[in-house]
Amino acid sequence: CSALIVRSITKVNSSLLSGTSVQFVGTATAGIDHIDTQFLEKSGIHFASAAGSNANAVAEYVIFSMLEKYHSIRGKTIGIIGYGNIGRRVAEYCHRLGAYILLNDLPLYAEGYDFPEWALHGSVMQLCYDADIITNHVPLTLDGEYPTRGLLGVRELTALSPDAMIIHASRGGVVDESALLTLLRTTNAQAAIDVWVGEPLIQKELAEKAMIATPHIAGYSWNAKLAGARMMAEAY
Repeated sequence: CSALIVRSITKVNSSLLSGTSVQFVGTATAGIDHIDTQFLEKSGIHFASAAGSNANAVAEYVIFSMLEKYHSIRGKTIGIIGYGNIGRRVAEYCHRLGAYILLNDLPLYAEGYDFPEWALHGSVMQLCYDADIITNHVPLTLDGEYPTRGLLGVRELTALSPDAMIIHASRGGVVDESALLTLLRTTNAQAAIDVWVGEPLIQKELAEKAMIATPHIAGYSWNAKLAGARMMAEAY
């Protein structure tokens, strides 16, 4: 084949594509950590992703998780880490539901991005200290100026209030699972977890202690899949 279109499970790298006739790779997903983009670029293989295709589905998952615990988030303080396609929808929905919004997006902040007047930008630690609910929507990056692996670790999770809620629906590895498990063991904090380190193998006790535990399906709505497939067809 000359074109390969995948979703989030298939690892696309040199071992899969070396010696093939593939000239186009598309992933009908927003995340691209399963794609070796450097190999594709060096090999002259065109690449496209479906950024934003599942943003509303994930945002609805996040709002559902909040309401499952609180029934109403009016007057609650929501800390949103990552203000991309998903984070913006989460912020807008929470704002409409009467919550106070704290944001953290260092790359956008460094660019002088004009955040909404009804939201305040702060450090990750500030969000952890002040928010009733923390939700993160960043890609998993291991290096560069703003690495996100372990972004929410022991120091950050310890700063949360004992009855806080954390929603993890970005990529496994952004949250330190051992630290999160300790938090759930020792406090009244609750968690909704959709992404895991080592998927599909997961830490069983962490899943059992989570209020909501799902197998990386927050973005798997009918509309999201349709949008991703359409974007791939247009890109090709």
